[in-house]
Amino acid sequence: MVGGQVYIGRRREAQRANDEIMFSTPTLAKKGGDQLQGEMVKYTIKYEGVVTKKAYTEGIKFPIEIEHEDKTYTGTGWLQLEKVSEDEKGNVIVHIKLKLDIPELGDVDYDSKRDGGDTGLVSRSGILRYLVEADMSTDNSKFNETMPVEEWKTYKILNNTATLGFYRHEEILGVGERQATGKLSIISANSENVRMRIEGQAGMQVNIGLYDMNGRQVSPLGFSGMRLTQPSEELDFTLPQNLSSGTYMLMITGPNMKESVPLHIVR
Repeated sequence: MVGGQVYIGRRREAQRANDEIMFSTPTLAKKGGDQLQGEMVKYTIKYEGVVTKKAYTEGIKFPIEIEHEDKTYTGTGWLQLEKVSEDEKGNVIVHIKLKLDIPELGDVDYDSKRDGGDTGLVSRSGILRYLVEADMSTDNSKFNETMPVEEWKTYKILNNTATLGFYRHEEILGVGERQATGKLSIISANSENVRMRIEGQAGMQVNIGLYDMNGRQVSPLGFSGMRLTQPSEELDFTLPQNLSSGTYMLMITGPNMKESVPLHIVR
């Protein structure tokens, strides 16, 4: 659903924006082949091995074999990191992308930035070795069936020079027949500030950012990985001072959702 347009001018206050944008987690359905989607399951993953600059550009590609009930499923994987910041200990805070292509199980495609997940952490674990720890989720029921609950399942990858482990939590994030819905409203706006209202399920985690028309993020607005603490919240943010006149997109992303509303800025 396309949201309403909000005009922002330096010389005049913008008219109250009554247009609203609805966002929802779509009902999960069959997604190609025999891969059925069901419960959204939460995992913690650990990658331990070499992390070079390539991990932040092209990503780390690897073959993987998953064993379950005396059967081996063979496929490929891809892990990519995006640096967010560093902490006081020199650890790198990252967004992660993890894709698994296992023909007999189907695909796992997780992007913490796109899906509103938490950031991960990259820390040194030895000489030229690093540990990447992050959470992920998937509704691929065939893949979930191969993972024991509350146990680590670790695989050797990259010619046994690295490992990739999965810890399946007992927590279920959602079920295929359910929908988590919400609403994003622009309450007021001027050339300096915007006030918005978010209505949704308490506990829902979302990212809210400002993007140009080429899809590049102009500002995360301080709401990266934000978790709703109540059904309705009002938030204020300041527009970057170096923002030039033009059309931008205020975008909200969360688990299986991505919606935006245009902002027309005149300066």
